[in-house]
Amino acid sequence: MKSKQTWQNHLMVVFLSAMLTVVSACSSDSEETQNSETAPAIPPVSTMVMSFDEFPDNTTSTTNTGNGINVQPLTVQNFTHAATHIVVWNTLITVGLAVPVAAFVESFNHFATIRSDGTWVWAYSVNVLGNLHVVELQAKKVDQDIVWELYVTRPGFYQDFNWISGVSAVDGSEGYWILRETPESPNDLLRIDWTHDKQSDTGTILYTNIKPDSPENGGYIAYGADAGLQPYDAYYDIYNKGQDNLVEIEWNRTTNAGRVRNPNFFSDTDWHYWDEQLQDYIPAP
Repeated sequence: MKSKQTWQNHLMVVFLSAMLTVVSACSSDSEETQNSETAPAIPPVSTMVMSFDEFPDNTTSTTNTGNGINVQPLTVQNFTHAATHIVVWNTLITVGLAVPVAAFVESFNHFATIRSDGTWVWAYSVNVLGNLHVVELQAKKVDQDIVWELYVTRPGFYQDFNWISGVSAVDGSEGYWILRETPESPNDLLRIDWTHDKQSDTGTILYTNIKPDSPENGGYIAYGADAGLQPYDAYYDIYNKGQDNLVEIEWNRTTNAGRVRNPNFFSDTDWHYWDEQLQDYIPAP
């Protein structure tokens, strides 16, 4: 039979073991939370995905003819011409670069861990177009910048393809991304320069074609929005390198009214307008 002292010693061992377990668990939780809190903030999606949704897309107007409501087509050459240029770039990003963009967007749903060399890693998987992709987003502080690398693996097809690289200021105010074409054609394709104002959640974004030996290398589309700009508070500038031609588009995000300037298409340097119903019009002098 065990003595009273023996039982006391035994209970003390159990108690200390339990306390160590609790302390260890608390330390692990604290470390994980601290790591998550001190990991670099991933630049917002708006620094990579240009906003195309705010541009109007309705090409009909509802008018009252006296005999009920009638939907009539409008003369929308100016608006349609502007929209056509935007669709080309929208397709490139949403379709041509669906995998890397989706892989980046998914990163916001996960926490980072830190490696011994100071690299932060967000590791996760994402389904894109019905296929599983394994992703690692890496970040490391270098002087006053954060260097970003996004690696994508599609099991059985390619492994650790460095689809996106980038650099951002530590304060998140500006930076750039480099997107590569595909694992089969791993050349640089697109450079994205961006700015971001955290207080107003606004900024600018510029896509530039950097594909080597491409006739459109140097072509670009720039987007910006600022509620303080009136009467047009958003814009696209689209430069076609092959034609050496700049298309300028400005519109109001609330009213949908806007204007476009394209010397090659209109054979002049004038602005060509559409109203709130997207219908062509000539403003009063």
